[in-house]
Amino acid sequence: MRNMDEYRLEFRQYYIVSSVMTSIVGLCLLLIYILPFYTNKIFYYSPTTITDNDIMNLKGLYGAVNVFFIIAWLLATAFNKASISDLDMDPEELDEDENADDTMISSE
Repeated sequence: MRNMDEYRLEFRQYYIVSSVMTSIVGLCLLLIYILPFYTNKIFYYSPTTITDNDIMNLKGLYGAVNVFFIIAWLLATAFNKASISDLDMDPEELDEDENADDTMISSE
């Protein structure tokens, strides 16, 4: 029964890639929840209590969140086989190709 499903490997691959994307976005969400601690510290605490390490941690978290979101976006576009070159296609071209196939079938 297991070998009868010809799309089993493809579905497993989709599941793994979806799990990785969900993990990356979850990590980003966790980092975004940590960011207000440093933001509040910079705006509401006394400037003498803010260290250079706090500012570097804030910059590092912002950078990490941005990098992880970009990785998740690139992974999602590659996974869905969507790219900018696919967006350039005109609907008229697609209709002509479909019509050409239909006329070939009906003429036979």
